[in-house]
Amino acid sequence: MKSVNMEKLWTIKVLFYSILVGLTFTSCQEVVNPIPSFQPDGERKVLMEEISGANCAPCADAAQELANLQALYGENLVIVTMHTFLATPQARPSAGATYDFRTIDGTEILDFIGVPIGIPIGSVNRELFENEPDLLLNKTQWAGFIAQEITRPPEVGLNITSDLEVINRVVNIDVTVVPNQDISGDVRLTVLFTEDNITDKQLSSAGVIDDFKHSHIMRSLITPFDGQSLGTDLVNGKAITKSFRVSIPTADEGGPWDISQLNIVAYASLNDFDKGVKRVLQADEVKVQ
Repeated sequence: MKSVNMEKLWTIKVLFYSILVGLTFTSCQEVVNPIPSFQPDGERKVLMEEISGANCAPCADAAQELANLQALYGENLVIVTMHTFLATPQARPSAGATYDFRTIDGTEILDFIGVPIGIPIGSVNRELFENEPDLLLNKTQWAGFIAQEITRPPEVGLNITSDLEVINRVVNIDVTVVPNQDISGDVRLTVLFTEDNITDKQLSSAGVIDDFKHSHIMRSLITPFDGQSLGTDLVNGKAITKSFRVSIPTADEGGPWDISQLNIVAYASLNDFDKGVKRVLQADEVKVQ
C-alpha cells in the first residue's frame, strides 16, 4: 500500500503531465484519448512496443514522449524500442552513426503484430482498442491507451529473477507466471534483452543529434518471436516457471553490449491467431545482475 505522501506525489505528477499533454495536443488541434487518474498499485505493468528509426526525425520526439510517460508511470510501464528492417530510409541508421540498432528479431515481431504505414508507431499491450483498425498506434494515442490499460487488474502475475556470471558473460534467468484466474487459450511467454543509454546519432527536426541517448533498445530475443508456450489451460494460483541460460555477446559476436545497461524484459500473452488476438496479459523488466 502506498503512503499518503506517495499518493500525493503521484497525483501531482498525473496533473502536471495531463496539463502538459493537453497543451501540446490542443496546439496541434489533434483529438487524443483522455488520461484517467492513475492509481498505482505496483501490480499492473503495461508493455509499450515502439517501432523507431535513427534516421527518422519524428522518432526523436517519440523518444521524449516515452521518457515523459516513463517518468509518470515508473516500473508500471515496460518499454521496448525496436529498430527494424523496414523498407524505408527512416528505419536506417543516421548518417555517420556508430551503431545499427536494426535486428531480425525486431523485424519478426513487427511482422507478427502488424505492418506500419510509417514510423514512429507502437503497440500498447498488443490490444486492439475500440474503433482502431489494428494493433499499431500513432504517438498521439500512446498516453491515453497506456493510462487505460494500466488501471486494469492483471490477469496473471509475472516475476523475473536473474543471476549474472560476470566472468563468463552468462546470465541465468527465471521467469515465473502465476495466473490470477483460470485462463483458457494459447498463453505464451516472450523474453528478450534491451539496452539503455547508448550514445549515438539520431535525426531530429532540428538536424542530427550526435550524442542522443538511445534507451529501451531491443538487442535480441531469448525466446521465439511469437513466444514460448505456457499451455492452453492455466489454473488460478498455479505457478509456471521457465528458466533460461544465455550468453551475452562479446565484440566478436556482435557486441559488446554494456552489461550495466542491459535489461531483461518478459511478457505473457494470450493468443488467438485466427481472430488476430495477441493480447499481453502482464509484463515485467529487471536489470541484468
